Amino acid sequence: MSNWDEYYRVRKDHQHSDLVYYALNILKYNPDIKRVIDLGCGAGNDAKYLIGREWDVYAVDINDSALKLLRESISMDSLERLKTYNVAFEDLDKDLLPDSSLVVAFSSLSFCNPLHFNKLWDVIVSKMLKDAVFVGNFFGVNDEWAVNKEMSFFTYGRIRELFEGFHIQFIREIEHQVPTFTSGNKYGHIHSIIASKL
Repeated sequence: MSNWDEYYRVRKDHQHSDLVYYALNILKYNPDIKRVIDLGCGAGNDAKYLIGREWDVYAVDINDSALKLLRESISMDSLERLKTYNVAFEDLDKDLLPDSSLVVAFSSLSFCNPLHFNKLWDVIVSKMLKDAVFVGNFFGVNDEWAVNKEMSFFTYGRIRELFEGFHIQFIREIEHQVPTFTSGNKYGHIHSIIASKL
């Protein structure tokens, strides 16, 4: 079993992100299309919450074990609301995913190789309907893991550039010690954001 497999099993019963709850409040006028793309769904905590709120979830993760765990945790009656995609962000194509009203991406997009990030971001934005909401986070340049040149890290200014053409509802930048599953604590630098597409 890989470290990631064990991480997903430990995380599978955790609560969904509070920011997802806030994002749904922004979408309080119940969009006609209740489709959400969950990028790097991991243990599926946000996906399960959204399925329970009668959203159709399109869950993407490079780790098939995470997707299997998510499918196993969904009731048979709810499985029709879940579609899973075992694909790396670098290989994600806009024809694979539907137009959606919500995009969720926590602790995931920074794992995209920086050589491919702009393409990935173009795919994400192209799949968001007008007034669709993005909720998620990005690792900042001061993060301890920023020495890894195969991952993507962001300044505050770069985050603002990514969200040109969006109305930023919430943005927060935090630097502090955070626990990791595999190597104790690390110095974390995280930009969290909720933004609606104009």
